Amino acid sequence: MLLQQEDKKLKETAQEIGESFNPIIDKLTDWKNDSYEMLPNMVAAFITLLLFAFIARLAKSFIRDYLGKFVTNKAANNIIANIIYALILIFGFMIALNIMNLDKAVTGFLAGAGVVGLALGFAFQDTAANFISGTFMAFRKNFRVGDLVETNGITAIVDHIDLRSTKFKTLDGYEITMPNKEIFQHKLTNYNRYSTRRIELTVGVGYESDLTLVQQVALKAINEIEEIKEVPSPQFFYTEFGDSSINFEVRFWIDFLGVPDYLEARHLAIKNIKKHFDRNNINIPFPIRTLDFGKNNLTTIQKMPNSPE
Repeated sequence: MLLQQEDKKLKETAQEIGESFNPIIDKLTDWKNDSYEMLPNMVAAFITLLLFAFIARLAKSFIRDYLGKFVTNKAANNIIANIIYALILIFGFMIALNIMNLDKAVTGFLAGAGVVGLALGFAFQDTAANFISGTFMAFRKNFRVGDLVETNGITAIVDHIDLRSTKFKTLDGYEITMPNKEIFQHKLTNYNRYSTRRIELTVGVGYESDLTLVQQVALKAINEIEEIKEVPSPQFFYTEFGDSSINFEVRFWIDFLGVPDYLEARHLAIKNIKKHFDRNNINIPFPIRTLDFGKNNLTTIQKMPNSPE
């Protein structure tokens, strides 16, 4: 009798356990049936992803090669090519989700991407500004490595350029790293932008000088220097009556590749002008001050005893 009761309880327990698994079995059955129905869509979505991945790789390679003809900054080329690659993949992923009738997932994905993008924008706004500035600078080609530039109060040679910052080497040997945003938003002078550069040299001669002779001698001295270009020809202009001299400005052009060219041309011009002025007895005066002590003060000075040696 007891055995029959225990068997009955075991059967009831087994039945209860079996019934508890029924919802799971039913769900798995539904998924199985749905998977059969969704199989064509899943295959189509998978093929779509493969197709877009192939297109993305082709586009990345094409854009990198195409931009290389116009943009010398390889980092900018790679970044832009990778962005295009990622956008094509994301677009293909969204189409694949639509094929699988997962419209809500697409909406959630876009909403999540927007929130993440907004948060990253606030967190890395300076980095993003430097990156965008570096990208624009790569396309505009305002300067390149080796150029002598002046910006933000410094005059230096461009040593390295990337998408976040630019490194400069000053003329006295210091290295300066400057965010691209600071360069992009401020005035920049590139002394190597063109292959020629004008040099202006100011000189003064005594008031007793023959001004016509001074002009002839100065231009002759400049024209004898091989480094100076014949076209445009050197120019000579008297500029002012100074305190101790009549001042003039001589202008001439040189082929400019770097700082030594500029300094060497000025150096030769100063030496040659001084040499020719000495030959022609043309005086380059130093500043003179006339002191008026008055009659009474002069008499007092003359009566003062000599200083001991």
